[in-house]
Amino acid sequence: MSIKMKMMWAVFLLIASLTSVLTLASYQYLAYVIREGLVRQHDAVLDAAAHHLDEDISQLQTLLSRTANRIELQLLNPEGLQRVLGEDESTAALFDGGLEIIDSGGRILAAVPFGTGKVGTRVPPGNFNMTLAQGKPQISAPYRSGTTHTRPMITFSAPILRPNGSVAGILAGHKDLLKEGPLAGFSHLRFGKNDIFFVVGRNRTIIMHPDQRRVMEQLSPGKSPVLDSIIERNHYQPQEEISSDSEHEIITARPLKNAEWLLVSRYSVSELFAPLDQPRWFFAAAFIITMVMARVILTVLVRRIISPLLRLIDHVQNLPSKTGEERVLANGSGDEVESLTRAVNDMVQDMDRKKEALLKSQEVYHIIAEFTSELAIVRNPDASIRYISANCLALTGYTDREFMEKPELLEAVIHPSDADIWRAHCTPPCGNEVDFNLRLLTKQGESRWFSYTCHAVTSPDGAYLGVRGSFRDISHRVMLEQQLCDQREFARNLLESTSTPLFVIDQDHKVIVWNKALSELTGIPSSDVIGTNRHWRAFYLEPQPTLGDFLVELRPEEVGDLEGRFERVAVQRGNLQAERWFNTINGERRRLLANASQVYRDGEVVAVVETLHDITARTQAEQSLRLLAQAVEQTASSILIHDLQGEMTYVNNKFCQVTGYSREETLGKKIVMLKTEPKVFDEICRTTKCGQPWHGELQSRRKDGSLFWERATISPIADDKGAISHYLAVKEDITDAKEVEYLLKQQQAELLLKHEQLSELFVQVEKAKREWEQTMDCVDDMVALVEKDGSIRRCNRAFMQFVNCGYNDLLSRNWRMLLTKTGLDLDGHGEGQFLHQPTQRWLALKTYTWDAEQAKVITLHDLTEVKRVSEQLVTAYQELKATHSQLLQQEKMASIGQLAAGVAHEINNPMGFISSNLSTLEKYLERISSFITLQSAKVMPNATAEVLAELTQARQTLKVDYILQDAPDLVAESMDGANRVRKIVQNLKTFSRVDDAETMYVDLNDCLESTVTIAWNELKYKTTLNRDYGELPPVKCFPHQLNQVFLNILVNAAHAIEVQGEVTITTRCLGETVKVTISDTGCGIPDEIKERIFEPFFTTKEVGKGTGLGLSISYDIVKKHGGSIEVKSTPGKGTTFSVVLPVEGT
Repeated sequence: MSIKMKMMWAVFLLIASLTSVLTLASYQYLAYVIREGLVRQHDAVLDAAAHHLDEDISQLQTLLSRTANRIELQLLNPEGLQRVLGEDESTAALFDGGLEIIDSGGRILAAVPFGTGKVGTRVPPGNFNMTLAQGKPQISAPYRSGTTHTRPMITFSAPILRPNGSVAGILAGHKDLLKEGPLAGFSHLRFGKNDIFFVVGRNRTIIMHPDQRRVMEQLSPGKSPVLDSIIERNHYQPQEEISSDSEHEIITARPLKNAEWLLVSRYSVSELFAPLDQPRWFFAAAFIITMVMARVILTVLVRRIISPLLRLIDHVQNLPSKTGEERVLANGSGDEVESLTRAVNDMVQDMDRKKEALLKSQEVYHIIAEFTSELAIVRNPDASIRYISANCLALTGYTDREFMEKPELLEAVIHPSDADIWRAHCTPPCGNEVDFNLRLLTKQGESRWFSYTCHAVTSPDGAYLGVRGSFRDISHRVMLEQQLCDQREFARNLLESTSTPLFVIDQDHKVIVWNKALSELTGIPSSDVIGTNRHWRAFYLEPQPTLGDFLVELRPEEVGDLEGRFERVAVQRGNLQAERWFNTINGERRRLLANASQVYRDGEVVAVVETLHDITARTQAEQSLRLLAQAVEQTASSILIHDLQGEMTYVNNKFCQVTGYSREETLGKKIVMLKTEPKVFDEICRTTKCGQPWHGELQSRRKDGSLFWERATISPIADDKGAISHYLAVKEDITDAKEVEYLLKQQQAELLLKHEQLSELFVQVEKAKREWEQTMDCVDDMVALVEKDGSIRRCNRAFMQFVNCGYNDLLSRNWRMLLTKTGLDLDGHGEGQFLHQPTQRWLALKTYTWDAEQAKVITLHDLTEVKRVSEQLVTAYQELKATHSQLLQQEKMASIGQLAAGVAHEINNPMGFISSNLSTLEKYLERISSFITLQSAKVMPNATAEVLAELTQARQTLKVDYILQDAPDLVAESMDGANRVRKIVQNLKTFSRVDDAETMYVDLNDCLESTVTIAWNELKYKTTLNRDYGELPPVKCFPHQLNQVFLNILVNAAHAIEVQGEVTITTRCLGETVKVTISDTGCGIPDEIKERIFEPFFTTKEVGKGTGLGLSISYDIVKKHGGSIEVKSTPGKGTTFSVVLPVEGT
């Protein structure tokens, strides 16, 4: 390919690459932006649809709950309930499937539309159990209506509560899923032509779908892996899958907050990304047009640029055929090509000058080469021979003419073994000077060694002109070197072939010999250590001197250092010997005997030879022999050795202990001294003489004459030639065993009898085992015996039915994985209560360790019914607890009332005496005053001056005038105090009214006054009481209970005022009702707890200062009277309680 085409295509490909990258990057970025925008837009639509659907559900549920709150089930008859439903047209319009009021027993009391025949019927049990049990609204699963034309429906249910908070009934609203209205409008939502939105429940039932035929369709598990992932694992992010018609779709879901539903969106990938098709074609067309235009422009430009260069190339190609001025090219283009032309012209002229100088140099070189003993040669760059000296005939047998005519002859005379070296070093250009040895084959077939030296011949400007070399005959020197190498190789082979591991180090501690035996011993090849000082690696983990290293330059003061490193160190002149254990000899622990000897030359140490002997086996054998001797001495068996004549040569300590003889008394004595039975002794002799060991029991006699039994093994001992030289007897004292043997024989018969009994017992155990397994299969609880690793060993029938797997299939499988597969989420817990989602059953899991914690017993107990009963019991307990507390409070108030009535009665009696006596006293004082006045009037005029002065002095001293003036005031004040006590007692009796078992007509103003009197101690210190009583008719009520209501409100008002405030009591008559309002200027009630103040046990007071029952009991009392109690409060300003009561009561 021409340079023109290369340049054009290079630039074209560069432009094409850049354009392709830019086009592709632009398209990818645009596609990414469009995709992200479409996906975000779709997610926003889906979120908005989910939010809208949640709001619809919430509005329907709220509307139904508000309607239920307005129904007082216990006050209305079925006709009244029907009328209430009929009047609420807005609710009936939204619940197009109808409204129903259902009592706690499941009977329909009222229904809209009326006349459907539902009133009086009962709904299936279980439909509204959750609402009845928890008192909370509920949304049912979708179902088919029971009418002739069945339609998919869902039911919203709201509890109808009694005044005490218990559930009296249910208001159910039915919604037709196929009709327009709330919950149905979103089904027409579209993001594309083929995109759909639908709602599916957690139970895989389609609740709403644009295709109404698919409503109530049950989605099969496995049909759509993405839907399975959404429903089972709550993966709500967009996921892609291939539909049944092989089209890629993206499925996204959002969970609803107010129902166990999922809003699912399914849209086509191709349709979603269809807007990308037009940009794709646009970018492709723009790319093609750009490439065509670039190709045309490049062709024109390259043609204009390359023409001067083409003329230069043509001139250079024809240069060898030109001479004189023709060799110079003229070019006036004025660009880089003109500069290149001038450079080429200068180069041609310089080459002509160098060629002329080279010819002159060759003539001088030829003259010099003729007078040297070396063979000189000059080769051209094309490997032809330019010159070869005439002495080539004497050295090779070939003339210079032969070499000149046949240049390949030079390579032919190279010995075949050295041909590769010749080609590697002499391939032009040669570079720096090269010197190497090789062999040449003479014409006579003789092989001769030459030293060849060559270097490149260059011109002054560095141009390569050829190779100049010389061959020098070194055959004699090579012969001498070969002889020396043979001697060295012989010595090396001698050291290598020796079986003794050794190595040699020189004066510099470098290894010069490392034989094969040492490589096998240490596992380190000689190539790793020869020429290095790393021979320590074979013996130590870190650098340390070997024995040979010490001997290289051994000094007397270093001998102590050797003894610290080695054992059994022997130092001689020029020789060291030592032993030690080495832990790293080829990965093993071995004991080596090292000998190091110095090698002298001219009286100086030039090397050290260190030989190594592996004495591990010998050392271990010696140690084993010592241990064996100790073991023989300390063994629990008697050991005896005697020769062929029966003389004892060795006995151990145990022999002496058993027989009572000492070593001195036995060694050298005959074996017959033990007095073994002759029959047994003869048998032993016959057996051992045949070379066989004798085993048996024999009876011998101790030194004290007592007999003892021994179990003996007597073996012959052979010498190196195999002849028997001694006998070894190993005996064990079995006297005690013999005594036990008789007992064992007696017990054997007993064991046989017990064995028969055990066999019968095993039969009974096997029968009991089968009965126990059958019993476990009849138990409803699931029981499994599992191994420590969780694999199942046994299980009962209930467990197999729960996991839906056969007995053989269950064995060795992990029990946790099986239970998790059935839908029981254990979540790593060992024990506890778990909900089985598919069946909604509560199961109690317990584990019991067994077999020393090598196995476990797993039990699963069904707690579903217990849970349901427990929830009912908890609710009943809470109600009973509240009722009990109220009864206690009422009994407490009744007790206080009885006490108050008793106290009032006891106070009335003495107060009657006091009032009566005060009245009498007042009359007495009037009479005494009249008498004194009359006496003074009669006596004073007739008395003497002396008597008159004495009477006047006594009257003044006794303050008679002051007493007569002050006594009426004292009596009046005492009468007023008595009246006040009487009034308090009367109010106390009025407040207590312990005898009010039935309703009665009372004046609520009087009740309030009596209550104020009781609560005055709480009010008087920090409140100003304002009374605004209106004219009230007598009200039929339980006055004692209403007094309790008023007292609770007044006490709470006093407690709400921290420093000083006002309490205002207002009463008004409102037609058939009366209204009592008690307001305070206290701290008020926060909004977040206002709705809870009437709950039992709810209090904001400190522990011990309030029970939380006051307002709860007051609420129940007012409701019992058919009235209502309301509260309005502004935090920081005050609270107002309003009690409205019917005049005629309930």
